[in-house]
Amino acid sequence: MAPESRIRIVFASVLGCLLLLLPGAPGAGEQQLGRILYSSSTSLRGVPVPKSETIFSGDVLVTSGGGSALVELQSGAKVKITENTSVRFLRDGEKVQAELLSGVVVSESAGKPAIVVTTPKYRFTPSQEGDCRYLVRLSKEQETIAAAVKGNLLINTHDSSGRYILHEGKYAAIPASSVGVPAQEKQGDEQAPAEQAPAEQAPTGQAPAEQAPTGQAPAEQAPTGQAPTEKPPVEQAPTGQAPTEKPPVEQAPAEKLPAEQAPAGQAGTVSNAIPEEAVQHLGKGEWTPLKVNDAINWADVVSTSKGGRVRIALLGGSFLNVGAHSVMKVTRHDPQTQQTQVELNEGRMRAEVVELTDPNAAFHVETPTATIGVVSGLANTVFLVEADPKETRVDCVRGLVTAGNRKRTLTERVRLHPGQFTIVTAEQHPTLPNEVSPPQLQGRINQTDVGDSTIRATVPGRPGAAVKEPWHIGSLSPGGSIALLAGGAAAVAAIPLAAGGGSVSPTVP
Repeated sequence: MAPESRIRIVFASVLGCLLLLLPGAPGAGEQQLGRILYSSSTSLRGVPVPKSETIFSGDVLVTSGGGSALVELQSGAKVKITENTSVRFLRDGEKVQAELLSGVVVSESAGKPAIVVTTPKYRFTPSQEGDCRYLVRLSKEQETIAAAVKGNLLINTHDSSGRYILHEGKYAAIPASSVGVPAQEKQGDEQAPAEQAPAEQAPTGQAPAEQAPTGQAPAEQAPTGQAPTEKPPVEQAPTGQAPTEKPPVEQAPAEKLPAEQAPAGQAGTVSNAIPEEAVQHLGKGEWTPLKVNDAINWADVVSTSKGGRVRIALLGGSFLNVGAHSVMKVTRHDPQTQQTQVELNEGRMRAEVVELTDPNAAFHVETPTATIGVVSGLANTVFLVEADPKETRVDCVRGLVTAGNRKRTLTERVRLHPGQFTIVTAEQHPTLPNEVSPPQLQGRINQTDVGDSTIRATVPGRPGAAVKEPWHIGSLSPGGSIALLAGGAAAVAAIPLAAGGGSVSPTVP
């Protein structure tokens, strides 16, 4: 045999061995799951992929900054993968599992559910047959966000010990420290919180809180059948991401909501107290000691002395915790229209606010120097206010709040995410949001505890120190945008859906 022929044979053998050793190359027995319809800045099995490529079980698809990919499974379901995302595709019985390692995916399917998105703690799959579109995001800190854009989304723990149905038009922000799933709310509650439905019955402002929960069956309370049909669409409820169109509600001046323009009614009751504290009914006359179960009415002024604290359960589900050496007044609180106005003249206060879903809802706190407003559409907003005649400090614990100067000519407002604070001094715009450490925030929370609070700040990086935080359930806006809650600076990442229909624009840290 000629030397040249021997060289060719040896070279071909060596090349064949090298090809067999290439990582990630699919073997003949591997299951084909689907194909990549298009991609940019994407790698498959560690190799840059062309515009179209086959996906096999076990394949890991990775997109870099500015990259994206659209995968079509054999069932017809589609998975949109955004930039800086890593996903492993696996065969999961009759379904395909998209194991989200980090980043954001949007799943879209029709007919029988054929795909399940998984994270280290949870499994996400459509809860029914038919059209379904949902988003799952997993941050590097292992915080998870899921959004049911179309159809209901079933969230399971991996051991199937817990399940939660996220209804269409809702999103869930799941802290990294959360374990299991929350108790399932009634679907009616998810679509229209108790104090929302009666909002159409605003003329009956005197209706007590006991009637608010029955807002789930408004047909019996209001002959006008249109009330229940207008309220349930959660998509009409403002969301925490709504630009600062919501702050117009938050900027509503206190002068437009004076107690003198509406018949004074009960705002809530004292649920817990640490003496010494007192109330001045309607802001006039003698001061009367407060005790548990005492009523707090519109225009009542609550004052605490050294060591005194009081927790007030407002009608409709919100709470106010007033710290020591504080003077607070409930100017207005209507649980049916979700209109609340509180004045903190001095001292410390913590507000725990239920989701504001009525289109005209507003929860405001005024101090001598600042106005604070709750961003609508977010569940379980918690914030702290500390005030004196010269300056106000506002800390956001959960949800989103805005803050600005009380003086009308100073129109600039800032938006605070969890773990951020601002200071508003007289004649000055609010400071830019600053970060507060979890131990410092916890210390400030403790200053308003009245013995029955479970509000805790998570301490990252310390095993066992982080408290299992609850989920945050919120509503999507009419355009399908998602307010994703997280500390730190916020940036908008537009996520095109797999098959058109607009975009899902989450705010991500």
